[in-house]
Amino acid sequence: MFKQVAIVCYSPNDEENKYIISKCNKYTLTLKSIVQDGTWKLDEDK
Repeated sequence: MFKQVAIVCYSPNDEENKYIISKCNKYTLTLKSIVQDGTWKLDEDK
């Protein structure tokens, strides 16, 4: 799916940043574990 992510306008020293570390949900973990060949795998087209 994605290999990299970019964060724009992010300053780690800004006290107003509320970024937290979160875990992937079950759907995302499933997508990461299947072979991507361009076809719908989990009924996303419905």
